[in-house]
Amino acid sequence: MSKIDCIAIYGPSGSGKTTLISQLIAQHPDLFHFSVSHTTRRPRFGEEDGVDYYYISKEEFLQMINDNEFIEYSEFAGNYYGTTKAMIGHIVDELKQICILDLDLNGIFSMKEQGFNTLYIMITAPSMEELEKRLLKRGEKKDSIERRLLVATADDDRINRYMNNKINTHLFHKLIINKNVDDSLKTLDDFIMRKISS
Repeated sequence: MSKIDCIAIYGPSGSGKTTLISQLIAQHPDLFHFSVSHTTRRPRFGEEDGVDYYYISKEEFLQMINDNEFIEYSEFAGNYYGTTKAMIGHIVDELKQICILDLDLNGIFSMKEQGFNTLYIMITAPSMEELEKRLLKRGEKKDSIERRLLVATADDDRINRYMNNKINTHLFHKLIINKNVDDSLKTLDDFIMRKISS
């Protein structure tokens, strides 16, 4: 693989991908830079504008869609989330770093249509039961957990259909089943470093 521009990471809510991404970047701050998405949802406790997300109004987001500013965007539970072309370009072309993206499945498919040389990694929990436990542990409400589990199940079905329809074509370069954060981080780090140096 030639020079890597981006690493697109997908995983259902509760998979632990956010923790793994933050720890990976902390280990290599000069190599990786996180692509901060835009969203119309309100900040959660402890979140910072420009660090966790860029928090904007629905009207602003819709205008950005109209102006074709997003590489990908999606709607979940009445809120919009999106990755801008400008953010990825800034990281890759100006900062000269590898752009790390946290994407949903639609974002993964959209990213594959772009011109960036990208590594695609899927992080998941060992089971749906474990996913539900993790969502409960972090304080998600029952209706939110049900929505997230439905999305995770639908994504699994969609990934399986894609794999069955594409002979010898893999949607992801690497699948990591996150049973233990330390072990998963080592697997993630080793895989990426091997790809970068090859």
